[in-house]
Amino acid sequence: MEENSSMSEQMVEGLKKFHFSNITDDETEKLERLYSGFMIYLFSIYVIAIAPTILGNTLILASLVRFQRLRSRINILIGNLAVSDLLLGLVVIPFDIAFLHVKSLQEEKIPCLVRQSLNVILLDASILNLFCISLERYIAIVHPFKHAKLCKKRKLFILLSICWIVSIIVGAIPLMGWNAWEPGIFCDTELVWREKYRGIQYLAICSCLIVNFIMYVKVMRTACRRLKQSRKISGTSNNDSQRHISISKKDVRKTKIMVLILGIFAICWGPYCTVIIIETFFVDANITLIIVKKFFGCLGMLNSALNWIVYGIKNKNFRQAFKHILSFGVCTRKEGCDISNTK
Repeated sequence: MEENSSMSEQMVEGLKKFHFSNITDDETEKLERLYSGFMIYLFSIYVIAIAPTILGNTLILASLVRFQRLRSRINILIGNLAVSDLLLGLVVIPFDIAFLHVKSLQEEKIPCLVRQSLNVILLDASILNLFCISLERYIAIVHPFKHAKLCKKRKLFILLSICWIVSIIVGAIPLMGWNAWEPGIFCDTELVWREKYRGIQYLAICSCLIVNFIMYVKVMRTACRRLKQSRKISGTSNNDSQRHISISKKDVRKTKIMVLILGIFAICWGPYCTVIIIETFFVDANITLIIVKKFFGCLGMLNSALNWIVYGIKNKNFRQAFKHILSFGVCTRKEGCDISNTK
């Protein structure tokens, strides 16, 4: 409790020094209590998220390694998203917990900047991976005849490599010198990051949410139209027509998973983006809004703990692979984990 109080005082004093020098003593005391509550809330989020994040995303990757039939284009993208989510659970959350409880780490420049950079790298990687998943589904549904050519596995691996390179470069910028750290400063993004750098991050998160939403609307409209067309010709004996129906249903199943993933992303990051937009365009920056933004930002951690659940519930092959792995390969077809079609 004393550690939380000390960090709260440091944080509020830093905000007063660098951004809000005119707040009153009463406001300062109130904000210290609010930030102390935030630290407890943050730790609770970490405790809730760490186990399912590690377990679930490990299952995704183990399934892809074990069963070759699972390595479709969309599942390769899902696996890459699982890598960034798993690293969040294995590296970022434990490091953050240690950072919040070891005072010597809080006072050192390099551990502080490494902590912030790791958060940015994995957050940006997750955002770009979600964008890649949306883009693949967009091409598959809206431009189906170009899908095989545009989404070859080799091209997907190149695209994913670019996403990781961009994430690492952007995340490493403060570590390479563009930061506002100074001795005695509290290690928080509002104090350590330059204002323009924060703007880049905010723009990336909000842009991804908006672009994904636009693609989602287009994909759903196109999928619904194709299903209606399929029903009209469902009575025909033409093999090409029947094949078209089958492909449409398969694509729609994959698209439903994409919609759920993006829905979780919107729930976890939507409130944070809303506060950012309000702060940027509608009201003057204030210290209370900064604390509220931090509360909403923590919801993003839950995103990595929830994505894998969608695959386990909605994708039959992943569900069977999970059962097979968790039973150490001894479950039977009767128990619902026949994976003869996924080997």
